[in-house]
Amino acid sequence: MKNKTWDKFAKDYEKKVLSLTKVSRRRKQILAEIKKGKILNLGTGPTPYLNQDLIKAGNIVVATDISKKMLNVASGLFAHPNLEYKLADNRDLPFYNNTFDSIVSVNSILPEKRKDVDIMVKEVYRTLKPSGKFIAFLPSYETVIESIKVYSTKPRIDKKEFRVYDSGQWQCFHTEETIDKVMGIAGFKKYKVKKVFIKTREEINQIKKIYKIDTLKHPTYHHFLVAEK
Repeated sequence: MKNKTWDKFAKDYEKKVLSLTKVSRRRKQILAEIKKGKILNLGTGPTPYLNQDLIKAGNIVVATDISKKMLNVASGLFAHPNLEYKLADNRDLPFYNNTFDSIVSVNSILPEKRKDVDIMVKEVYRTLKPSGKFIAFLPSYETVIESIKVYSTKPRIDKKEFRVYDSGQWQCFHTEETIDKVMGIAGFKKYKVKKVFIKTREEINQIKKIYKIDTLKHPTYHHFLVAEK
């Protein structure tokens, strides 16, 4: 596990990266869908908000990240007897089959290579218990293309692989079609996807500071995925 790309974002994370879990509305959306029990927070990052709410709701939580520095910051901000932080690569999760009642991913399925999206979601399916829930916010490739037209932004994009160069690296974003494809490959048969517009004042202000665009009149959106094994 040599990927240290995210280490540089551990400090001052919320000034550099859009943090959906900072917004209570997004956390409520997640908690409304989870199956209570043992929860995996996949790619937890350094912020405490979602882990705090999951614990308050009576769950046992394992919070993973590929960045050791992210985990160090997170554990310094929030610790609890029912919360374990663990260094892990989403492509090779260090857990037995059928371990978790729910797995949550908020902008953490963003590998450089499209084939690794398939691997990550297969790992989610493998480690979920039967009837377990997978809840994810997935960054939308479509909204990036729309933003180019609306805001005259000039991101580096890879149209063939639906990738965007963001946070200093190539990342695989998601479309409705790529989500359908990967869910089928992983084995999920029961799932639903909807657009969630990123339009709270807090989110709009975050985007304005990070990306230098005002999305008040034309909010961007993420794909919100809820699946059951």
